[in-house]
Amino acid sequence: SVSPRSVTLPAGGSATVTVTLTLDPAKLIHRADPTIALDPLGLGIMRDFLSDASSLLTITPAGGTSSLRVPVFSAPRPASRLSGPSSVAVSGAGPLLTGTLALTGTGVDVRGDQRYERERSRISALQLMATSPRLPACEPGISSGCVTTPDQSAADLRYVGFTSDAREVSAAGKDPLSLETPGLAYFGIASWKPWRSAADIAKFLVYLDTDNDGTPDIVVVNANLVQDVFTSIALGVRPGDNESLISLQLINNVAGDKDTAKLHGNAMTLPINLANLANPTDGAGTALPPYITRANSTISYWVEAYDLAGTLIDAVGYPRVPLRSDVLAPALTAFTSSGSLPAAATRGTRLIVTMDPAKAGASPRVLLLHHLNALSRKAQVVTVTR
Repeated sequence: SVSPRSVTLPAGGSATVTVTLTLDPAKLIHRADPTIALDPLGLGIMRDFLSDASSLLTITPAGGTSSLRVPVFSAPRPASRLSGPSSVAVSGAGPLLTGTLALTGTGVDVRGDQRYERERSRISALQLMATSPRLPACEPGISSGCVTTPDQSAADLRYVGFTSDAREVSAAGKDPLSLETPGLAYFGIASWKPWRSAADIAKFLVYLDTDNDGTPDIVVVNANLVQDVFTSIALGVRPGDNESLISLQLINNVAGDKDTAKLHGNAMTLPINLANLANPTDGAGTALPPYITRANSTISYWVEAYDLAGTLIDAVGYPRVPLRSDVLAPALTAFTSSGSLPAAATRGTRLIVTMDPAKAGASPRVLLLHHLNALSRKAQVVTVTR
């Protein structure tokens, strides 16, 4: 609607009118503009996209025959309002303690006519590995350790998390190191401010030191493979690896048919294929030495965040004081009955929290990434108690 409906202007004058968009969240179908190619690779992998609603404001002079047109554009998305409790208790008599984390609030589940049109809340849960304070805005006399633009704020790290589904894959009678039934490890990233897209604007590099000698063996990076097909790419950087492609997974482990707010979001997971770490090959298909084995599956890692210009904005950990996780036997996990990430989520969704007290440290915490929550509510930290 437009208000006022008419204005009177003198020659050279101007007036302001208000255009109001009224939305029904139940009808916000995740639908792409019909002019874009949804499968740019031709492999059945749908690109990510923003659903949009656009129109023209038409201004017709009284008694005139020609009109002026002003384009009006919006990209509305229904937002869930899900959350977990502030803490969850685990207990048990064995080496692993377990507990239940139940979600409360309101989810999103808007059905459409086609598969890609269903808009549904999804959640990823990881062990919180590190936090990083918000960087201040740069000002005269201060040009380092600060941010100058919103895009730089998108590379300002807030939380780093880790999880692996190796235990869930094994529980299903499969081998997480087998190329036929691979498990996945996930590195979770949450920024203080949103990025415009899940790659290019803010570049997150996760350096993996798989032999724990203080030098990186693999680098994992968020990348736009082609036309908003956002991927987690792992490259081998050991001497002789020649930056071979070790793993290629979709960011958040889903394509664009399952919306996880990769466009204008501030939380993502970077998956890496565990079978490819155990059975790596170079670009010619020649076998490389394994990065992990069943006997050696604890890795060190650290994260660096860069802006579009390649300027280092923030970092968590570094080679001499890295983060450490066991990719086959993680210290703390939280999965729904599906055993995979991201999981469909709504009010009442339950996650089984599993903790190895010998590995979890003194203050174990779960990092919940509510992918379709509003920006300020996407990342949540839950304390784990015994």
